[in-house]
Amino acid sequence: MQAMRGARLVGLIAVAIAFFVAPGSGIASQVNAQTSRVFRGPGLVLRYTSSLYVSTRPLDSITNPVQRFVLSTYPVPDDRLNANGNYTPPLTAVIAELLEEVPPSDPAFQAPLRPRQFLLPKLSDHLEGFGDRWAELPFRAHGRDFYIFLGVGDRASSSKVALVLRTLDALAISAPPPSVTGA
Repeated sequence: MQAMRGARLVGLIAVAIAFFVAPGSGIASQVNAQTSRVFRGPGLVLRYTSSLYVSTRPLDSITNPVQRFVLSTYPVPDDRLNANGNYTPPLTAVIAELLEEVPPSDPAFQAPLRPRQFLLPKLSDHLEGFGDRWAELPFRAHGRDFYIFLGVGDRASSSKVALVLRTLDALAISAPPPSVTGA
């Protein structure tokens, strides 16, 4: 009986070592492959975990700036949620909409360069075109003008907000392809 317990313990230790010591192979790489997804848009690459959702379905009927994607902690329904300009995310959810000015605005666009790390600004209950608890994060990157509209549910956890912000930090942006610039 004790020999069986000892053998099981040795087996469990071997599995744990394989999982933690060799992260590039075996079980660890399978877990990482299952939890990591990639969204690609024009000159955009977003890596995100399987606990998040990405969609290109429009939140509203605005065509410029162009919606590139919506990143959220919940599956966003198919209909245009913000058609009336008063959409508020569910109580425990976080949603981020990435928009791009196409073609880029003139040089007078006063957005700052993209930060290394996006921070949660003060949320507003009266951001034009949105409902309660939204913030706007305008920025420039590679000659492109972007806006992130971030909506946070009343009871959304700080870990959900951080997950969405860190995912946006990892967004790779390259120079605009000709289809974006109109060239």
